[in-house]
Amino acid sequence: MLALAFGIYIETTDHIHDVRFMLPTADEQEAVALYENSGVYYAFLPSYAQTDTMTIIGAPGNEIYIDGKMYAPQTLCGDLEIDKPYSLQLKDAWGLTIADSQLILKQAQNVPALSIHLTDGSMDDINADKTIDKSGTISIIKSDRQLNYEGKCKNLRGRGNTTWDQPKKSYTLELTEDGDLLGMGAAKKWVLLSDSFDESHLRNKLAYDAAYALGVDFTVDSEYVDFYVDDVYYGVYLLCEKVEIDRRRVAITDLAALTKAINPVALSGYPAYQAVIDGKLQKGFDITNNPQDITGGYLFQIEHHDDRIQSGSSAFQTDDLSFSLSSPAYASKEQIQYLSDYVNQVEDAIAAGDLSGIDVDSFARYYLIQELFANNDNCSVYFYKDIDARDPKLHTCSIWDFDLSIGNSWLVPNMSPQAFYRNTDNWFDRLYAIPAFRERLQTIYAEEISPYLTDWIADQTTLYRSQIGASFSMDKLRWQNVQGDNDWADRSQNRFDTLEEHAAYIQDFMEKRLAFLNSAWIDGKDYATVTFSTYTHTSFKASYAVEKGGLLDVLPDPSSTDTAAFTFLGWFDENGEAYTAGAVIDQDKAYTAQWALADNGILAKLQYTLLEKIDQLQYDVGPIALILLAVFAVVFLAVLIISSRQNRVGRKRKRGDGS
Repeated sequence: MLALAFGIYIETTDHIHDVRFMLPTADEQEAVALYENSGVYYAFLPSYAQTDTMTIIGAPGNEIYIDGKMYAPQTLCGDLEIDKPYSLQLKDAWGLTIADSQLILKQAQNVPALSIHLTDGSMDDINADKTIDKSGTISIIKSDRQLNYEGKCKNLRGRGNTTWDQPKKSYTLELTEDGDLLGMGAAKKWVLLSDSFDESHLRNKLAYDAAYALGVDFTVDSEYVDFYVDDVYYGVYLLCEKVEIDRRRVAITDLAALTKAINPVALSGYPAYQAVIDGKLQKGFDITNNPQDITGGYLFQIEHHDDRIQSGSSAFQTDDLSFSLSSPAYASKEQIQYLSDYVNQVEDAIAAGDLSGIDVDSFARYYLIQELFANNDNCSVYFYKDIDARDPKLHTCSIWDFDLSIGNSWLVPNMSPQAFYRNTDNWFDRLYAIPAFRERLQTIYAEEISPYLTDWIADQTTLYRSQIGASFSMDKLRWQNVQGDNDWADRSQNRFDTLEEHAAYIQDFMEKRLAFLNSAWIDGKDYATVTFSTYTHTSFKASYAVEKGGLLDVLPDPSSTDTAAFTFLGWFDENGEAYTAGAVIDQDKAYTAQWALADNGILAKLQYTLLEKIDQLQYDVGPIALILLAVFAVVFLAVLIISSRQNRVGRKRKRGDGS
C-alpha cells in the first residue's frame, strides 16, 4: 500500500505544472503557468492582473489548497497578496497529497504584456533551431487593462548570433498584417530583444532614445513588454522596430521590391553568384532583370565574422571591411558589383581625407552615440544608400546592440569611462583624424549633447527604473539559475542584486564619461589612446586615454584561460618594445600580449586546444559525433601521458636510478 501511494505521488507530482492562474480580459481570459526556481513556485503575473477577478485551476480531478484553503475553479483569489510566501498543496481524487511546495505571486506594474499562443508547435521547437518558426495568435494588454493589439502571428523565430547561445533568447516576430504595436507605427516585422548581456535592461533603451533625440537617421523605436508564450513567462523584453527598408522605418527606395516586380520567379530561386575580384569577395545572384536605376536603395551592415559572410546570401568586401546586405537580401550580380565599387571608392576617399562621399552629419551623429555610451559591440553598424537622384551619399543609420556599453563588457573588468572606444575601429579611426569631421562632431556635442545629457540620463534612468522595477525582479527570478551551453552573460562585469544598483552604476559612469568628453571636445585637451589587446589564449581588450605628456600607471592582467600551458611575458608594441607602468605617453600606442610555452606545457596546451575545439564543435556536429570525438581525445591524451611516463622511466633506467 505504501509502495502504491508512493508510486501515485511520483506519477502525479508533475500535475503542479498544470496549475494556471486565470486572468479575465476584455473578451476572453489569459492564463499564467507556475515557474519553479530552487524549490519555490512563482506565478509571474502581468501588470493588468487583478487578484479579485482571478481564479486558479489545476489538472482535472485535483484539488488546490493555498495555506490550507481550497480554491475551486470558481473561487476568486482576492485574498492572495503579491510577494507573500504561501504553502501550495495539490490533492488527488483520493485525498492524497501529490504536491506540497511554496508559492509566491509576483506582479509587473507598468509594463504591457505581450502574449503569444502557438498553433503549430511549441517554444521548444523554436529554441532548438534558429531557422524554425511557428505561427499563432498575439495580444498586447497594457497595465490599465486596455487591449493594445490583437491579431495573428505569421511566425515567431529565434534571432541573434552570440546571444542565441544564451538561455534567454531573442526573437523576431512577424504579423500576418500591419499592426501598430504600442504606438510605434504599423508594420509586420518586429524584434523582441532579450538583453541577455545586460542584466539591467537599461542600456539598449537609453541608447535608442538618445539616438532619436540626437537625430540619428531612422532610429528604431522600442517599448518594454513582459513576454508570455503559451501561458509561460519568458521575462522582460524590449519590443523594437526591425531595421528594414519600409516607408515607416528606413524610408528609402526599395530596390528589392522593384527587382522582384520585374522578374518571373522568386529572387531566391536564381543561381547564386560568387567571385573574388582583386582579392575581395562578392556574393549575389544571377538574376535575369534589373531595374533601370540600381544606384539605390541598399541597406547593409558591417560583418566581422567570416563564417557569416560565407554562409550569407549577398555580401561583399573592401580592403578594410566585410559587409552583408539586409536589402536586397537577394541582390543581383550587377547590384553587388555596383555597391561594392561604390563603397570601395568611399573607403578610399576616407583614407585620403576626402569626405565628399559620405553624409558628414549622419556619420558624426552616429559616431557620437557610439562613443558617448562607450559601446563595445562593433558589429551592428548599418549603412544605407538611396538612388543618386535622391541622395548620392552614403549614410549611417539605425543604431543597434548597446547591451555591451556603459561599462558593461566581458572583455575587460572595470572599463574606464575616461577613454575613447569607437575611434579605433571600422572607418571611424580615419574619420576622427580628419579635421572637418572632428570639428563637426565636436560642434554637435557642444551644442546638442553636453548641455542637456547629464540631466537627461538621470531622468530617463529614473523613468525606466520605475517602469520595469517589478518586471526586473520577475525576470531575475526567471533566469538567474538557468544555465546555457555558452553562458557569456556570466562574463558581464555588472552583476547587481537590484535595479537601483544598476541605475546608480550607469548614472555614475555616464557622469564621469561626460566630464571626460567635455575635457576633450570642449576644453580642448589632447589625449593619446593606449590599448592593450590579446587575440590568442584569452579574450581581452582594454583602452585608456592619457593626456599627452602624462603618465599611464596601469599594468593590465590578461587573465589567460589556459595558464597551465602558457606563461604571460608582458605587453609589447609593434616594434617589440615592452610596456612598463609609469611610462610617459605622447602618442597613440597599441600593445599586444606575448606568451611563452610553460614548462611541461606541451601536453597542457594540447589538452586545452582539444577541449577548446570540442567546445566550438558542439554546435556544429551531432551528439554522437561529439561523443566519439571526445572519446578519441581522451584516448589520445591517455596514450600521450603513458608514452611520456614510459620515456621518463626509460631515462631513469639509462641513468641507473630506476628499477
